[in-house]
Amino acid sequence: MPTASSSPIRCQSGVCYAGNTTPARYLTIRTLLVVWVLAFCAFESRAYAGGGPQNVLVVVNSRSWSSCTIANYFCALRDVPAGNVVYLDWQDHVDQTDIQKFRDKILGPILQAIEQRHLAGQIDYIVYSSDLPYAISYKKELKNTQVRWPTASLTGLTYLAPLVMAKREEFSAHNVNWYMRPWLVQPTESGRPVPDSRGFCSAYGWTVAREQVSEAGQHYILSTMLGFTSGRGNSVSEVIRSLRKSAGADGTFPSGTIYFAQNTDVRSRVRQHAFEPVARELRSLGIKSQIVQGIVPQGKPDVQGLTTGQAELNWTQANNKVLAGAICENFTSFGAVLAEHGTQTPLSDFVRAGAAGSSGTVAEPMSLINKFPHPMLHVHYARGCSLAEAFYQSVHGPYQLLIVGDPLCRPWAKIPKVGVKGIQAGQVVNGTVQITPIILSPKDFRPGYFEIYLQGQKLAIVQADQSWDLDTTKLGDGYLELRVVAVDSAAIQTQGHLTLPFTINNNDKQIEFSIQPSDSVNWNEKLIVTAACPGSREIVIFQHRRVLAKIEGDRGQAEIDPRLLGMGRITLSCIATGPTDTPGYVTANPVRVHVTPPRPLASKPVSVQKTVPGLLLRQSNGTKQIIKKTNRANWLSEQGIGPREPYILQGHFQVPTEDVYQFQLAVNGPAQIWVDGKLLFKKEDANYRFDYIPVAFRRGWHQVELRGTSQYSPRVHFAFGGPGTRTVGADRFRCRP
Repeated sequence: MPTASSSPIRCQSGVCYAGNTTPARYLTIRTLLVVWVLAFCAFESRAYAGGGPQNVLVVVNSRSWSSCTIANYFCALRDVPAGNVVYLDWQDHVDQTDIQKFRDKILGPILQAIEQRHLAGQIDYIVYSSDLPYAISYKKELKNTQVRWPTASLTGLTYLAPLVMAKREEFSAHNVNWYMRPWLVQPTESGRPVPDSRGFCSAYGWTVAREQVSEAGQHYILSTMLGFTSGRGNSVSEVIRSLRKSAGADGTFPSGTIYFAQNTDVRSRVRQHAFEPVARELRSLGIKSQIVQGIVPQGKPDVQGLTTGQAELNWTQANNKVLAGAICENFTSFGAVLAEHGTQTPLSDFVRAGAAGSSGTVAEPMSLINKFPHPMLHVHYARGCSLAEAFYQSVHGPYQLLIVGDPLCRPWAKIPKVGVKGIQAGQVVNGTVQITPIILSPKDFRPGYFEIYLQGQKLAIVQADQSWDLDTTKLGDGYLELRVVAVDSAAIQTQGHLTLPFTINNNDKQIEFSIQPSDSVNWNEKLIVTAACPGSREIVIFQHRRVLAKIEGDRGQAEIDPRLLGMGRITLSCIATGPTDTPGYVTANPVRVHVTPPRPLASKPVSVQKTVPGLLLRQSNGTKQIIKKTNRANWLSEQGIGPREPYILQGHFQVPTEDVYQFQLAVNGPAQIWVDGKLLFKKEDANYRFDYIPVAFRRGWHQVELRGTSQYSPRVHFAFGGPGTRTVGADRFRCRP
């Protein structure tokens, strides 16, 4: 059975430093880094394994409907525990931010939440939903003035969190990732210098020699972005479709082909030396691989993976079919520059095609192979590693690499089916319950050990053929979820898990908990929650760990706005606390409701011949102007709109398919958005912040109107899209002069 590790942090004279680091690199004890790494070892029975939903922390922008919606679907598809979701109120732009704001507003609060929730002993992945900044500028902290493009990625800096929080510029080194599995210097007996594959755990330390240690070394934490829905990103529907496909690919051992596209462009040439040995290794695993000449394969119905290099791919014209679970990635400078005016083929094209994951750099990387995944990526994946493990074992310097997709996807993993003796789903229990984990299939799976979780938090580790006693008298009455995880003893540490709901009844306490409407609620309706627990002091309703409503006393109702929840299948939980003199709690059975999109607006007839490209700007004095571009925040000021002057911007636009689209608005004054003659959104304060407004359209023409004013020089960011968003302008809008 794995033993508890000692702390990878050493302390001296009130300051702490990492393992074998010299005192010149001391980290002050006030940094969140110390809190984070010390907390790794707070759990006495720390298990060394990653790769399951209980190891994932999902980060959501609570302001964004798309961020909440994508997170809802991912958590449901992957069975992520409710306590593993963190909501951030990110009000700034989603393209780029600076590194100190990233520490203060994103990474720092995430690490603090992990510590406060006692999850540091189990979190191996930090996964971002949409509408958070994908690029991070570190120009203000740059010591090396020779760096021309000081921009890093959201996922790369999260992976390198200890260095980033400690303000150590080594995060931008080209060989900073010691979890990367390099080609062996000496060839193997078969003549193929093939590295091994390893499972990941954030408690592992790694040395420069790529050795796994526990007390020293570099520590990392896997990170991907589930999807990006602004700029050149995807629609929410496209991201959800990709996540569904990838979840369904787990353990299927797909029969598709992994392609390596070879051409004369330098973007391809820098990796071509590895194509043949990697393709041979894949074939030795029983997986089809093929090296094709050109930019991308043509007319292939079985793309299970792709490695290529070219600025423009024209993927849709290649007539290929991407299969579930595929990783498709392209070596080019701006594949992850997802702002609306970016160039070169964006990684979102692969997500749109159905890939489980892709990657690209967020700033000019030059032709440095260390910044891109080695083709060995596909071998790690084919051996059973998760998508995130495969990516990070394949890149030496990931600080500029944005990885987008389902981090847990593992098509070639041999996933065990887990069972439990001593308790059944839905059972009511009391006293002490003896729990014995077992493997139901496959019969030849030999677990190294089992992990046991209650309400998503790790409680124990047991060896195979051993039992564990759960003393329910130390817990409150009501609904709980037991999770049992089997971890393979092999180096990749494949996991399988069982989540089993049950009820504790030691004190005959229970909550009546219901919602109306009971099955589904429209985005624009209200959700009424009713709860009662005799003798309770307070009843609290949650989504994940986010408090939605409180009921004082032992019974009552509360109203919840579904727009806070995001769309999709939502699980609401309820806890009642006992009176002050007899502390305790009771947990209700969760209730589930499907939040449906807004009802689609019917199209409006438009005489296109009577319109011109652009939007019509009306001023209070009757002046009219045709606006062609609005990509600069001060575009209204440039058109002569001054402080306290009302304005109206009108335009017609066409949507190609019925779907949920979105408007983005940031304005430093009161504003209203009217669509097809209906008030869609109203803002009354002067704070310049980003709001995200979903609207469902039927195919055809529609009309938008933005009304506003500002007591200052007006600043307005007004964008529309799906997939992605672009500032409104003459490229997609028309108006009547």
